[in-house]
Amino acid sequence: MAWGSLQQSSHVDDSNNHLGFDYPIVENNNNSVDTRLSSEEYQYPYCIKNSSDVFLMNLAQFFLKLEFKFSLSASTVQYIATEISKMTQKNEEILKQNLSMHLEQCSISADVIKDIIDASLENNLFNNIENTLGTSFRRRNFFEKNFPYVN
Repeated sequence: MAWGSLQQSSHVDDSNNHLGFDYPIVENNNNSVDTRLSSEEYQYPYCIKNSSDVFLMNLAQFFLKLEFKFSLSASTVQYIATEISKMTQKNEEILKQNLSMHLEQCSISADVIKDIIDASLENNLFNNIENTLGTSFRRRNFFEKNFPYVN
């Protein structure tokens, strides 16, 4: 199996509901055939519906590039993914403390503060990634389903 590198023009473009690639490139060992696809020729199987989908695709591209463009091992990419998760959890704890402190100073009841904090953090995009990109196996499955791939 060989993963191709992805040439990206900028980022995932959520304004037109498509990925902002010039074209996906697949690995070509003999360099005899142009394997590039134009963005019109390739239909991405993952449906980009909202900003959380865009975020997920961008993060998946980041992990894909680490492993296959920059040749980091799967265990190194897993370590990076785990550390990102730990940092975001710590950041969420700090946000909860600071938000709670400021809302208490405004004489807001503890129940309302809890509801505000829960509502604010329930859509934390990093929390939802564990199910999709949390392990090497899950990332590889996501890559196969959502990015150009050649055997």
